[in-house]
Amino acid sequence: MKKKLSASCTAAVTAICCSINAHALSISPNAKPSDFDSYTIGDFQGVVLGTVFFILRLFGILALIWGLYNAIIAKKSGDARQYGMAFTKLTLGFCMVCLPTILRAANIIN
Repeated sequence: MKKKLSASCTAAVTAICCSINAHALSISPNAKPSDFDSYTIGDFQGVVLGTVFFILRLFGILALIWGLYNAIIAKKSGDARQYGMAFTKLTLGFCMVCLPTILRAANIIN
């Protein structure tokens, strides 16, 4: 049990580290202060928006999984209130996962 927990924690941390590096700015270790003059506010906004959307998608995926689990449990128990809450979680998770696409379709972001 302890080995499985350790392996899953290691895999989760590795996945998070690799994902975060994909959104980071590429700055060389030998950077000079003049190298940062070429960055514009759009670059930093893109990094911030990309990071926020990445985090929202993670929470959306978690909400989808949680909602699906609750829907299965509610279906087995026959509780209509739990089923309604599960459907709400599924809808919220789907909206969080698709948020960048929704905002692009509404011309809010490019």
